[in-house]
Parts: sequence; structure tokens; C-alpha cells
Amino acid sequence: MSKRKYSKVVFIGRFEPAHIGHMHVFREAEKIADEVIVLCGSRNRSRSIKNPWRFEDRKIMLTLGIEEMIPNLKGRIRFAGLADYSYNDQHWASEVGPEVARMLYTGKYRDWE
Repeated sequence: MSKRKYSKVVFIGRFEPAHIGHMHVFREAEKIADEVIVLCGSRNRSRSIKNPWRFEDRKIMLTLGIEEMIPNLKGRIRFAGLADYSYNDQHWASEVGPEVARMLYTGKYRDWE
């Protein structure tokens, strides 16, 4: 049985770019949860001036930072991408809520993780 308080925690962000503040959140999550689920924005966006990193780039940045700074989290973190809906918070929320619930309760992740 785990001595951590939660089985899973969810961290949602764009991570543009990943920085020390994000690593602090991951360090705290590592202490309290068995698994950290990272939902990273911009899955549906191409590289541009306003969006310099694709989901895959953000995942790599986060993974490298976590491996270096929080090695105990390795193997306990899962990534999935979220679509961005500019200026439409209701649409975004209507997709995020069910996605988080599906991942937490079924453990199933999309093909693009």
C-alpha cells in the first residue's frame, strides 16, 4: 500500500516554456501522489510565433527537466495533450472535464499521449 496521500494528481498547463516553477509543482506532486497526470495544452496547434512549441516539444522539455530534477517521479508520470480553444473557455472546459474524469476513473489515455 502506498504511503502517499493520493493515487493520482492532475497538472494542467501550457508549459510555455517549462520552467522552475513547474518543476516545483512536480516535486510537490511527487511527494503526495503515486501517479502524476500532465495535461499539456496546444495539442492542436502548429508551431508559430504565438505558439513556438508543439505538444511533443513541451512533453520533451518537461520529461528532461523532471528526469534531471525529480528522478523519483520517473515511471510515475503520464502525459496527454489538450486542444486549445482560443477565447472559448466554455468549449475548453467542456472537453477537459470529461477527459480528466475518463483518465482518472478508467486509466485510459488517448493515442496522442
